[in-house]
Amino acid sequence: MIPPTEIVTTLKKTALVLATLVIVPIGALYYFFGEEDYYPEPGSIDFYLKLSPVIRNLPVIAPQQTPAYYGSIGDGAKASQSSVSYITREKNEQILVSTLNNYLHQNRFTLDPSSGRADQAFYSSDKKVLHEAAFTKAGGNESVVFQIYSLPKTGAQEINVTHFE
Repeated sequence: MIPPTEIVTTLKKTALVLATLVIVPIGALYYFFGEEDYYPEPGSIDFYLKLSPVIRNLPVIAPQQTPAYYGSIGDGAKASQSSVSYITREKNEQILVSTLNNYLHQNRFTLDPSSGRADQAFYSSDKKVLHEAAFTKAGGNESVVFQIYSLPKTGAQEINVTHFE
């Protein structure tokens, strides 16, 4: 016959295991879907777990400050997205364009032929569009858009890259 203390100990351990099996998945779901928009810092757990690898691994070219990352889980018909924005010290637009194009091609994205050099129209009073390009991945499930802006007041250039999944 099994002693009553051993039965109680086994029941306690079983209850602990069952509670863990219920609580951990619920916590993970809350973590991944609890906030629609997020702004992960480089190196943070959100940066590695929530941000798309396309944006997380994107080459950041001569940044003046830490890049600003953004993500949104998407809902309904809205696609999830990850993006990065930063001001670069690199003045040569062709270096910026070729670096981003090469990275996206290596990740199996194809340039949309209707995109390319912008018409130099002002985006706002303090930004001028220099280059805009859209890329898609075979199957049409993913796309990437990047823009390079001139900041006339400072002479710097800003890069924005957004990945839609």
